[in-house]
Amino acid sequence: MQDLTKIKTQVLVDTLAKYTNDYLRMLREGTTQENYSACKKKIDELMAEIEVRKKGERQSS
Repeated sequence: MQDLTKIKTQVLVDTLAKYTNDYLRMLREGTTQENYSACKKKIDELMAEIEVRKKGERQSS
């Protein structure tokens, strides 16, 4: 995945929503463990970057 620090927060949130929907679809319809893991990894990376930004906003307030 590209460098998440260079992506606007709204784009990160939208991308997180897309991957979350994909993950839920995979859970319903089934897929390989590799696909689950790859999607979950992307979700975790996006959530981590969003959380870092939230903490930064709180500290600068």
